[in-house]
Amino acid sequence: MYRFLILALALVCFAIVALADGDRAADPASEPERSVWNQAYTPLPATLIAPHAPGSSWSGRLNPAGTVFDSGFRAFYFDRTDPSFEPIERHVNSVALSYSYDELHGIASERLGAYWIGRVKFEKDTPQRINLSLSWATARLFVDGKLIYEGSESESIDYMFSAGVHLIEVDYINDWHTTDFAVTFNEPLDLRSHVDIASEISNLELSNYDIYYFGTYKSHASGGKIDVDLPKSSRPAIVWLDSYEGVDWSIDSRGRPVWAIVASYEPGSSITGLSRERVILTRDEIGVRSEGRSNCTCSSGHFHCENEGSIREAADIIAGILGKTIAGYAVAYEPRSMSVRPYDRMAQRRLNLSEAKANQQAALCRA
Repeated sequence: MYRFLILALALVCFAIVALADGDRAADPASEPERSVWNQAYTPLPATLIAPHAPGSSWSGRLNPAGTVFDSGFRAFYFDRTDPSFEPIERHVNSVALSYSYDELHGIASERLGAYWIGRVKFEKDTPQRINLSLSWATARLFVDGKLIYEGSESESIDYMFSAGVHLIEVDYINDWHTTDFAVTFNEPLDLRSHVDIASEISNLELSNYDIYYFGTYKSHASGGKIDVDLPKSSRPAIVWLDSYEGVDWSIDSRGRPVWAIVASYEPGSSITGLSRERVILTRDEIGVRSEGRSNCTCSSGHFHCENEGSIREAADIIAGILGKTIAGYAVAYEPRSMSVRPYDRMAQRRLNLSEAKANQQAALCRA
């Protein structure tokens, strides 16, 4: 009798657990959202690599058929510490990666290996600047099977491509918990100092013009693009586009005359929407990416803000270079697009209040 009761009780408990599990399985909200890197993918048809043979030793294992796509790059991502890991293949528009921890198909960032292979075509002999932006990583670059770069530092390489089709290969090994890497191709421009910039802008002899500052760390978009929206006006504009990582700036000038100063710490920044004659390139970034001090913490009497600069600091630097303060600005850490906010009395008041609050927090922390 007791055995029967115990057995019946066990069956009831089992049914309750099974029902609860079934409810959880039917609840889509309980399932974790799939990473953007892990979406379903259908391989596209590829073509033979000819006329150039691969130079990377990784090609034989990852791409034994020796094929590329008609456009873009064939990308292979793998765990370099796990020989049994099946490489993940993708068709991508550019050689670039930006992710943290294990967001790329569960591959821990510090164990990531990657290989890209693709072709570029030029109708005539064309000079290009090949920019490699990397940190805590090692990369190799091959052009037409020949090793052009190998190292662990960001680099810009001026290269003359002859008319025709050229094979590009990139090997990449990451060694950090985040991955930020890009290889870009753009027209080579001379790098200018702040003194050069002041002279070139002065020679334009502009009058009644506006200056706008755009400050960011990097782009959130694949390929590094940031759309810049300027206020509608007939007045000429000078835009200072400032970033840490290389950014592909895209400007909607709204029909007004625009000149751009493109500044970045890492190589590879470029701009579309303006002619070459209206672009000045510099590596002397200002580095302001927030209105004022933000993300502040107090620890054992030590007050620290992740963002120390302020838009007022950027305005003062630009005024010192160009002899005129900014009319507007936009700051963000990792945007896809940026729009101007006026740098006026209201902005000054907002900055004063923000700075006073930060000073009060600092005083309380150190008390």
